[in-house]
Amino acid sequence: MENNLGRDIDELKKTDIDGMRMLSFDGDGVTKKIGTDFIKDERGLVLESFRPSVEMIDILVELSGYFFININSGRSVEYLVDMYGARQKFVYLGEIGMFGWVKGGKYANFELTDYEKDTLAKIKQELTQIKDDRIKGFEPKNYLVTLHCQAPIEGIEEMVAGMDSQGELYCWWTGEAYDVGAKRINKATGLVKLCDRLGIKTDEVITIGHGVNDADMLDRTVGIDISTDADKVTADFVTRGEEAGGLVVVKKILALVKS
Repeated sequence: MENNLGRDIDELKKTDIDGMRMLSFDGDGVTKKIGTDFIKDERGLVLESFRPSVEMIDILVELSGYFFININSGRSVEYLVDMYGARQKFVYLGEIGMFGWVKGGKYANFELTDYEKDTLAKIKQELTQIKDDRIKGFEPKNYLVTLHCQAPIEGIEEMVAGMDSQGELYCWWTGEAYDVGAKRINKATGLVKLCDRLGIKTDEVITIGHGVNDADMLDRTVGIDISTDADKVTADFVTRGEEAGGLVVVKKILALVKS
């Protein structure tokens, strides 16, 4: 099947993936189900989310015999290591490219400018003043401001734009949270840094994503890009179902490398 967003994943061939050395996945919505809750217990306010299925982890581990496995996410690096494990050939990019994790060590890909740091701090403080029952809470992160909400809240994007006098920040609604960060730092720029560190080329990477914060890494500057939400995000190859589509993708790639 073919549509104006890309070729169906069924059309992916072994020759398409020859020479590829890394698979770079969005996490929530591709390798695991979307959803975050904030639970109050003896530890205080604790973030809880879905974990990758055993089937997904088993396939990713098997694929790591052929490729580096990268989870490229808006979550913190610590969260990613907890979710997917400190495994051989698993490498992580957290907070939309700001931080990396390779061979057991976390490192910063970028340094924020004084303007970025100060403005993000002011925006977070302003967000804490909003009284709305739809707000769940802030996700713990070093630099990215992530406010989880049950639904979009009117005026947040406008508030952020008004506080960003130099126009250097973005504000995205991801479907479950608002992410506010520096425009110059994204999943694509983080991926370039990771490739440099691993000694591979970006055209030796297959990227798999589904949402607005994946757009930069699904921009045709890599070897192949794949969307698991064909109705919203264009790519070389597409499927549907988000995390269900992600499972289709990993099974397809594994079948090809083993054929």
